[in-house]
Amino acid sequence: MLHTQSVIIADTNFLSMQGLQKIVASDPNLQLIQSHDEINSSLLNNIHQADIWIINVSRNTESLVTLAIKAAAHSRVLAIASTQEEKHVKRLWSRGIQSIVTDHCSEEEISQALNQLSLQKKFYCNTILDLVSQPNEPKPFYDLSKREMDVLSLITKGKTSREISEILFLSPHTVNSHRKNILKKLDLKSPAELIVFAIDKGLMD
Repeated sequence: MLHTQSVIIADTNFLSMQGLQKIVASDPNLQLIQSHDEINSSLLNNIHQADIWIINVSRNTESLVTLAIKAAAHSRVLAIASTQEEKHVKRLWSRGIQSIVTDHCSEEEISQALNQLSLQKKFYCNTILDLVSQPNEPKPFYDLSKREMDVLSLITKGKTSREISEILFLSPHTVNSHRKNILKKLDLKSPAELIVFAIDKGLMD
């Protein structure tokens, strides 16, 4: 059984702060201990206070990005980013922030990210994974993203969704979303058809 994880929220927007507080309150494994709507030196100097930080870096971006990076040295961090600030997303990624979602993610995805952080696992939504992919990488066939290609490769090796999630540091929910997207993009109806496709394209070992 998980012990209760203490949580601090840093968000300079009142409405999104309220939404995040609601999500934390709905999880019995999480306990909100503080919320901050402004970033100051006191907050930056007391980043060791919680097990998990939720930081909305899509607001007042630079100071919140700095806070997220500093907090990650002491705690686990869920950063909520805006895809409008690609440079900040990539900076967070390169500095090892454990979980990143966008400000357009659903309540379910944010809850899933917090659940994975509670288990000391990482979580990145599909939009973030696509955003941080190297632009000079060759475009995968059938418009599959790099992460979908990674999942497809492991499927062809007989890996289950849970095994894939552990290998790629994704949640099972995210892996299943990738599997559905792969089937849709390849115009296939079932996992069996996917295996036939993989054999036909020479993807199976």
